[in-house]
Amino acid sequence: MNANQENKVSSFFKVRTFFNSNLGTLSPSAPILTTRVGLFTAELDNIQVLDTEATEDITGAFIQKNNLRNIMTSRAVNISGALMSLAASVNDELQFKKVKLFKSSANNGRDTEALYLCERVLGFAQASGVLLVPYGITALKITELQNAALAYKAMIQKPGDESAESLAAGKLVDVAIDQCDTHLRVIDGIMQAISEEFPLLFLQYQADRAIDNETGGSPSTAPDYIVILPPLIHTLILDMPYNEYQRFIAENKGMAIVQWGLSYVNNAFIGSPVNLNAGAKSNLLSSTLGVGGNFLVFFNSTPNPITVEVTIVDL
Repeated sequence: MNANQENKVSSFFKVRTFFNSNLGTLSPSAPILTTRVGLFTAELDNIQVLDTEATEDITGAFIQKNNLRNIMTSRAVNISGALMSLAASVNDELQFKKVKLFKSSANNGRDTEALYLCERVLGFAQASGVLLVPYGITALKITELQNAALAYKAMIQKPGDESAESLAAGKLVDVAIDQCDTHLRVIDGIMQAISEEFPLLFLQYQADRAIDNETGGSPSTAPDYIVILPPLIHTLILDMPYNEYQRFIAENKGMAIVQWGLSYVNNAFIGSPVNLNAGAKSNLLSSTLGVGGNFLVFFNSTPNPITVEVTIVDL
């Protein structure tokens, strides 16, 4: 995404965070808000997937596939919890075992095993239907899991002409951003309609809805960290709670490639790191840098020190 797109999408993330905290308070006064926010959130997830596919700094299909897998498994695990509760409420131990799915089991299997486990949960959820609504699982959430599974299946089955896919995904990002804007225009009207009931929340929504042209790391913004990476060593830049939608900007001031990523340990990578080319600047989501981990780690494989600049994008 270009700078203008980054700024707009950053405001989208702020709006989603707002509704994550306040939708339960607002929706009784305007029930249609739940549906509209769901559509907006689903399209924002779509932007994340498309942006991952279109980002030049991504080191191939492996990282893209992991992002799609993480979205799919997260949704499947959430729905599994509701299915487990439903089975437990009628003491159906066999059904309880069939629908049980934890993040660890979904993550540790092969690609096809993860897909099978998540599609199995999807099948039980579709069969249960409205019985899951009291447990927090709507038809929209089931559809979101179905779409995530289809996207992941397509990823692991297709041949890898990544350059063509990247170009196509870049064009689709524009379409998805426009669709998010459309959803938000509807939400704007709903929020205005109930503004007298929730004046402070309405003001907060308007503030989060505004596009911050500094977001995404404008040239006038100084980096948060300027670090000299010693040769042949993993260097910890920062330690902060993992958020898959947090963005980091890194610029390699050196003359050789460095690697970076999020890790569960502060002196090594868990999983595949991302390459940052000499002189390059990259703007990536946490979910691209790692499927988890609090530690932002860099590695300089050369015999000479390399300087990097890092900025945390405040969403």
